[in-house]
Amino acid sequence: MGVKDDVYKRLIVKNLKDEDVEEVLTQRLYVKPEIKDYLVKNKILPFNHFVSNEEAEVLKSVGWCSEVDFTLSGRVVIPIRDAQGNILTLVGWRKGKSKYYTIASDDFSKESHWFNIDNALKKASQDGVWKNRCVVVEGIFDALMLDCMGIPCVATMGATVNAFKGAMLGFFDKVVCIPDGDVVGQKAIQKWKVPSNATFLSIQPSKIKVGEDLSLTLKDMDDIVKLYPFEEISRVIQDAFESYERVINFEV
Repeated sequence: MGVKDDVYKRLIVKNLKDEDVEEVLTQRLYVKPEIKDYLVKNKILPFNHFVSNEEAEVLKSVGWCSEVDFTLSGRVVIPIRDAQGNILTLVGWRKGKSKYYTIASDDFSKESHWFNIDNALKKASQDGVWKNRCVVVEGIFDALMLDCMGIPCVATMGATVNAFKGAMLGFFDKVVCIPDGDVVGQKAIQKWKVPSNATFLSIQPSKIKVGEDLSLTLKDMDDIVKLYPFEEISRVIQDAFESYERVINFEV
């Protein structure tokens, strides 16, 4: 276990409270019990603990302390790990304009690392329909939701995939790419440097009414997992892995 992993376990996980998952569910409009269980099990929870002076000194030793408080205080804390599962840095999410904040680290670069690569490799190594396969998405919560479903998945943490990151996907026999359904995401089909046999599932943005006074804009995998049964989503993705087409519309 590395130093960052030790500090994360001793000071961050220790002070995360399972009941605070309700805050995440409310802010992200998650209602499925499987998602709640996944977030609690994997400690994808907000850090609402006020650190002591002693704790602040330990956090400073790994670059995770701003003045006298944890850098990601008040945010949902998510570790970014390498392929072996070692923590490279932490990213924090909160609802609002500045949704994500990634703690700067010499160990981490969006240009050379995939989010959730450790879990994707583990799942893709197991016998079954997902063996040697991986889904590629843009956002961290897109990846978390597919991981919750048991699907090997990595997130590029942005809207680009360069040649270096694309080459890393050679670990898998085939990848299915599901960029966001916005204008930038649709350009991924031409711009992402992914293996030539990759299939793109294209999400067509749409508004879905979920109540008398509430509608959701469906534009990414996080939205789809919120609204549709796991079995239907899994079927669409499995069919994409069997396809030789370059682009397929995502239809559930």
